[in-house]
This record gives sequence, C-alpha cells and structure tokens, in this order.
Amino acid sequence: MSTKEEPLVMVRNIVGGYIVSGSRGFLEAVSRVTLDIYANEIIGIAGESGCGKSTLVKIMYGFIRKPLVLTSGKIYVKKDSDLLEITSMDEDERRKKIWWRVLSYIPQNSMSVLNPVKRIKDHFIEILKAQGRNYITNKDAIEAIASYMEEIGLPREVLNAYPHQLSGGMRQRVVTSMALIMRPRVVLADEPTTGLDVVVQRGIIQNIVESIRRLGSSLVLVSHDIGLHAMITDRMAIMYAGKIVEVGRTIDILRKPLHPYTQALLESLPRLGDKKPREGLRGMPPNLISPPPGCRFHPRCPFAMDICKKVEPGLVEVEPGRLVSCYIYRGEEHRR
Repeated sequence: MSTKEEPLVMVRNIVGGYIVSGSRGFLEAVSRVTLDIYANEIIGIAGESGCGKSTLVKIMYGFIRKPLVLTSGKIYVKKDSDLLEITSMDEDERRKKIWWRVLSYIPQNSMSVLNPVKRIKDHFIEILKAQGRNYITNKDAIEAIASYMEEIGLPREVLNAYPHQLSGGMRQRVVTSMALIMRPRVVLADEPTTGLDVVVQRGIIQNIVESIRRLGSSLVLVSHDIGLHAMITDRMAIMYAGKIVEVGRTIDILRKPLHPYTQALLESLPRLGDKKPREGLRGMPPNLISPPPGCRFHPRCPFAMDICKKVEPGLVEVEPGRLVSCYIYRGEEHRR
C-alpha cells in the first residue's frame, strides 16, 4: 500500500463523545483524531478498553445518535470519482448514499442488529430495498439472497430462522454477510468476535478476511487482541485515552514500537518461551470528562518531560509511514 495514493476515507481532526447525564459534563471519547484509510488494506485499531476505538468507528460510519455527539471535525469518503463530506449529511442521506455500498459496519453484538421478531431473510430484504434493489416479488429477492448465502458458505435454511434460533457464531456470520452483501469499498468491524469461543472466532475472522480480499475492499478492524492484528492487519493505529498515539505498518510497530504507551502495551503481552514476569502499565487511564493537560499519557509515562505535562505533542511522521505523538522524537528544542 503506497501512502501516495488517494485515501478512500479521510478522517480529519474529529472530536466526539458522550453527553453525561446529571450535568456532569462531556466525555470526550475521541479527541482530534486524524486517520486515512487506503484501498485494499486491512488496518487495525488497538488499545486498552475505554480508549475510544468503538466510538471512533461509529463516528467514521456516521452512526451518531445521542448520547454520542460529534462536536467538530470532518470525514471525507471517496465514492466513484466524488469525494463526499459525510459529517454534514443527515442519517437518511448517509443511508441512501454511503451506508452498505461505500461504508459498511459490523458491530460487536449481533443481537443488537438483528430484530428478534423478524426472520433473517427479512433483514436482507430490508437492505436490498433500502439500496434501491426493487425486485418484482419478495420471492425473487429471496432467491438472490439465497444464492449469495451459498456463495459465502451459509446454508439457505438460515433465511427462514429467527435470530434466537441461531448460535452466536451463526448470528455473527449473518451480520457479517449483511454488511458485505452490497460489496462496500470499506468495512468497519468493531470487535466482531466478542463473546464467541476461540474456534468460532477464528472462523468468523477468516470469513471476513476472505470476503474482503475477494471483493477488493478495505477493512478497519477494532480489536484489543494484538495477536489478531499481527496475523491479519497491514497497518495499525494505537489509541490511548481518545487519541491516536502511533500509526504504522503492523510489522514495524510490533518489532519496534515508538510511543511509550505502545511499548508498555506490547511489553505486557506474554511471549512463547519467555518466562520473564510480564508487567502491566502503572497507574490508571485518565478521566475523559476532565483529562490531564498536555499528553494524556504523561501521568503514566516513565519518560515524561516538563513539556509533556503542558502541551499536547500531536502526530508527526518520524519515518516513512510511521506517525507518533511523542516529544521524544521531536528534537532537543522540545525536551526542555
């Protein structure tokens, strides 16, 4: 993947979060995030729980419903030869122009997507109709859906089932199939194997990756599982406390993490044959209703300098394709 090509999705300086009830303020879950998604790549978003990964992909998709709000920033999506700014669209316009065909979304809880009183076939028919696929009868639509299901290895009998009649793994495969049926350019997958056993997880991920490769689409994968990122992603974006602190090729980040948070995150992971005790990060993540000034990681960082406590560093390119938000890589004038 060449960084000289034009991105399919451009996230620019996004700030978003949640209105906290009881006049407690605003929880800024995503803070001034900028990120590019390119054609034919799998990019992973990693970080500890509560760092803003899921909120970021919801905003990227345009699924912004209270208490989630977007306070600033823009998202541009390439559709054919046009570059559309989707944050200015209302949800109905995004549904008609962007969702399913250009951007598609796989949530982490399949039961939150599937209507329990509708058969699986009705969920697919709704998508096709919403995207202007006007079949003469529902029977024609069902035949088209059944052919698609067989193509991806799902039995057509699933179409007549209700969600509660399927296993968790089968429901997640159905949700994945729904996300891919319109052959989107970019798929956003938010912890798509949460709550499933290890064997089923592997099958789901393999199914998603094979489908992405077959369609020539790109995948944005949210997961706290660094091993999963190591196996399937081309690039990674590391998040901490609502901010992206490092971006680069997965292999480069795993071999030579630059940001102190990334270093600590990888150091805490077990390694085959290494009997040395692993150490977790000291301290706690910051309160995002009232985050610390400067770098949000500085209260936990062993390399923190005075400037880290006062001024946010921002992402800079320190090597080709390697971005990091840390004053360690900014030269002597920033270390005082």
